[in-house]
Amino acid sequence: MKLKLSNRYWKSLLLVGAVVVVLGLVAVRQRSARNAAQSSQTDSFYPVRDESGLRLKQVGFQAVSSEPEHPTPAARPAPTRKLVRNGRVTLRVSDYDPFFAALQQQVAALQGYVAQLEVQRSSGVVTGAQIALRVPPAQLDALVNWLRRQGMFVSEQITDEDVSEQYYDVRARLDNARRFESRLLEMVRTQTGRLQDLMLVEEKLNEVRAQIEQMEAKIRYFDNLVSMATLTLTVQVPRHGVLAAPPAFLERCARIWRQSVRSLTTLTQELALAGVAIAPWVLPVLAVLSLGWYGLKALVLGWTKLRGAKTA
Repeated sequence: MKLKLSNRYWKSLLLVGAVVVVLGLVAVRQRSARNAAQSSQTDSFYPVRDESGLRLKQVGFQAVSSEPEHPTPAARPAPTRKLVRNGRVTLRVSDYDPFFAALQQQVAALQGYVAQLEVQRSSGVVTGAQIALRVPPAQLDALVNWLRRQGMFVSEQITDEDVSEQYYDVRARLDNARRFESRLLEMVRTQTGRLQDLMLVEEKLNEVRAQIEQMEAKIRYFDNLVSMATLTLTVQVPRHGVLAAPPAFLERCARIWRQSVRSLTTLTQELALAGVAIAPWVLPVLAVLSLGWYGLKALVLGWTKLRGAKTA
């Protein structure tokens, strides 16, 4: 009887403990759910900003356009496009000199300049020219329109090349290289370790500085291309203009005399060179001719004696 009471006691105790554990687990789960609900409710009061700059309120999941409670910095402006304007024009004019003088004045009025000039002449008369002009990009169209009124257009080509991607890529790499250079300089100033490590840092610093110089040169090159447009102008001048005057009689005589003297001088030089070339062969040829002569003479003499003997 005593043993049976003890078994009941232990069974009741285990049952009570199991109930307590289950209730505890249920309480913990409810508390976790309550905390999560409170957290989500609290988060809904914090404003969220989307990409367009509108403040979002998590009420019904709708975006509400309203001013922020605290002012934010202005948005970074979009990068400026980098356009390289170039052009090629072939123009035919009747008279070159007045045209070029007017062209210089017009280019100067447009705040440009003549970058390169190459003129072709024939018999003292200009027959064509290649001119490289540089003007601000906004004035390129005005210059082309002015050229239309100066002569006949043979060909025209205007191009706009967008180099924004290359430009800003080099700019970004240049900024990163400068920041890296600053960190390397700081390492050099604070380096207290081995001399070998310091030498490696300085070597890397020199490499970075060389890269910075190359990128700065490329940025300057892009800036130069973008800041001024280049127009390559080909000028054609018809040859039906002023004819060259015929030379005078005395001038013709002098020219023929000079040509004759040059021909005589050339002939004399050729004969002298021929004599120099023949001189080494004179003695051998004379010796051969002498031997041949004496041999032929002896042969004739012998043949004559032999014939006389037969006759006698």
